[in-house]
Amino acid sequence: MSQYHGIVIEQSLRGRDVPAGARVVAARRVGAWRFLLVTVPETEIEEHIRTIQAAMVTDDAWYAHYFLGEELVVVFRDASFRVGTEPATWGPAIAHGQACGIRLEQLDFKPTVPDAEAFFGEPRFLGSVILESLSDPTPLQGLTPIHVRREEHPDDPDAAVWNVRWYYLPEPRVRELAAALAQVMKRNWYAHFFNRRLLIVIMPDRVFRASALDQATWEPFVAYGETVGVEPFWTRRVPVKVPEYLRELGLEFDLD
Repeated sequence: MSQYHGIVIEQSLRGRDVPAGARVVAARRVGAWRFLLVTVPETEIEEHIRTIQAAMVTDDAWYAHYFLGEELVVVFRDASFRVGTEPATWGPAIAHGQACGIRLEQLDFKPTVPDAEAFFGEPRFLGSVILESLSDPTPLQGLTPIHVRREEHPDDPDAAVWNVRWYYLPEPRVRELAAALAQVMKRNWYAHFFNRRLLIVIMPDRVFRASALDQATWEPFVAYGETVGVEPFWTRRVPVKVPEYLRELGLEFDLD
């Protein structure tokens, strides 16, 4: 299911709590304001707009905004505007905001996921997925790999050739992707993402989070792996360092 991402300022809400149905995935404080990055299922966005409007304070003018694909939704307490991600389309929303007393420089919508990620400074993960491990590659649609690698494994009974896709993604995207991959992961396979502190291992029907620094925390996915055909030989050797062949390509990663 597609998700809208949205940016809500905590101080705009009477109870300081985001209405039910939205999930807070990141936060950042700028001066006295606390910005929240939220996700809302596409099927629930209309109801969410109504509830966020009802939750906004009445003694000052505020807005929240949401985006999915080429659509930007700007929500004021008394109105909402569906425009595009291009600033040239923002005129009606900006005019309404100014009429409510919001300064022009504050009507600077961040209408795409990369814009939001840059603003919130999301931690990022590096990870690989083998196409042959998936019964359905649909979860990877729309994602651009940073590197594609073909490996030959003639002794592997499941696939003699592995088509490996490497991705470098922010944490919210990894969480969503991991949940989707677990539903299509075949027996005998796994995928993983990591940064310097955390390791995410994806197996059939399960997603595990562990410390990248402490292998004692790996035991739950090692044990589960044996039940789905992934031997400890592999799960005790999950890579948590950038492969040399990626470094040789001149790729740089901020995994702090």
